[in-house]
Amino acid sequence: EVSTADDSATGTLEVLSGDVTFDNQALGVDDSGNDAVLTTVEDYDADAKVFITDQNGNIEGIGEYFGDTNVPVEIAEPSGFSGDYDAYLIPYALDDGTLNDYTTGDTLAEEDIENALSTDTGTVYESSVTIEDQEYAPSTDSVEVATAELAPSDDYVIVVHNQSAVEDGLGPVIGSSDTQTQDVTEGVTIDLNDGESLDETTDVRAMLHFAADGSAFGEPIPAADGTEFAPGVTDDATVTITDEGSIAGTVDDGTDPVDGASVTVYSGDS
Repeated sequence: EVSTADDSATGTLEVLSGDVTFDNQALGVDDSGNDAVLTTVEDYDADAKVFITDQNGNIEGIGEYFGDTNVPVEIAEPSGFSGDYDAYLIPYALDDGTLNDYTTGDTLAEEDIENALSTDTGTVYESSVTIEDQEYAPSTDSVEVATAELAPSDDYVIVVHNQSAVEDGLGPVIGSSDTQTQDVTEGVTIDLNDGESLDETTDVRAMLHFAADGSAFGEPIPAADGTEFAPGVTDDATVTITDEGSIAGTVDDGTDPVDGASVTVYSGDS
C-alpha cells in the first residue's frame, strides 16, 4: 500500500516481476513445424509477449506467453540465423497499445525495452552433423563421421549412440570424439569405448554435445521440439558388418595387386 505525504490519498502499488531464460541452442521447430527457438518464462502469472531481437534491437521473432512455462518463438527468416540474440519479456499490463503492432523486422522501441520485466541473451547455433551408412568386415571398433558444424564456434563433442539397443528413445553411448574447436569438422574417426566393438549390423546415431570440463562430454546441444527441448543436432546411419570385405594389399601368392585394385578377404573358411 502507498500513500501521499499527508495521507490524503492511499492506494495499492502492484510490482510486476517475471523472468525469461534464453538458453544456448540450435534452431528447432514449433508445434506447427516452423523454425523456432525456445524460451522459458517463470514467476509471472499474466499474459505477455516474448520478443527475440538481434543485438541492435531488430525483431527476429515474437512469441506469446499465456502461462505455459516454455514459449516457442517462430523465427521468420531462419536462413543465416546464428549468433547472439536477446529475449525480452514484456507484459500486456504495461502495453500502451503498441505491442500487437510489432512485426518481424521492426525495431523494438526503447520504451518497450524499458518495460521488459526480464531480458536474457542466448547463442543460436548454425549446426549439423552427417554420418553415412558404412560397412566393415568382420567387425569394427570405430566409425566415421563425415562432417560436423557448430557456428559460431564453440567447443563440442561428437557422440555416437547405439540405436539398435533400444526400441524407442536414445540408445547408449558407444563412443565419442575428442573436443572439436573449429566451426566445421570433416572426416572424424570415432573410436568406440574401451571393450566396445560392432560385430553385427547396427543402427547408430551421431549427436553433437557441449564439451565439459572433467568429463568426456556434456549435455546434448538442444533445439526446440514443439514446447520442449530435444537433442537438436543428430544424424542416423547403419553400420553394416559383413563376413567379407575388400582391402588393398597382398594377394595369397605374395604378389602385389595392381594399383587401385582390391582383394576380397573372407573371415571364414574359403
